[in-house]
Amino acid sequence: MPNANPKHYLQLHVLVFIAGFTAILGELSTIGSLELVWYRMAIASVLMFIYIKLIKLNIKITKKALL
Repeated sequence: MPNANPKHYLQLHVLVFIAGFTAILGELSTIGSLELVWYRMAIASVLMFIYIKLIKLNIKITKKALL
């Protein structure tokens, strides 16, 4: 891979670190699984809302498409 982009290597290392760190966080977590799912869903919803507002994405649905 002589033409490999260093940015891609950095992204790969960050993802490997996150994947390896999740087991440690899961072991240290004292919260129940149901609460954890709701917290993760709430955080993801807020971050998606912020991202949509930042990039000014129009996500309006027409009544015809809704039906």
